[in-house]
Amino acid sequence: MNGQASFEDGVSNLPKVTSDINCSAITGSTAALGNETGHAESTINDNNGVEVTNTQAGERAISYRGLENPWGNLWNFIGGCNIYGDGTRFGGSPYICIDFNYTPDTIGDNYEYIGFNLPNTYGWISAMGCAN
Repeated sequence: MNGQASFEDGVSNLPKVTSDINCSAITGSTAALGNETGHAESTINDNNGVEVTNTQAGERAISYRGLENPWGNLWNFIGGCNIYGDGTRFGGSPYICIDFNYTPDTIGDNYEYIGFNLPNTYGWISAMGCAN
């Protein structure tokens, strides 16, 4: 279940020049693919205000079924999914919003626990879970 080996690394190998430089990819470079899976011909990256165009694997955006950059680039908030963790629940307990009134960093009455905890180790996906 190593998606990067199946497709491409996506925007995950940008050089980090210094800790104060944000080397993020500007979104939209896979728009021509529509809902197809593939990679952009090129991706523009913002290197602390200077735009750099990258065309090689590991520095250009990929699309999986129309979702741009499912891994790599920057950390993203996934609307409607909050992970609760206090250090005692392995990697955290995922809660899914049951309506469209989701809020970041809050687990209200409209969130349901999905029934299993996330692992606290790095590695590839080894199992799938399904919430009822």
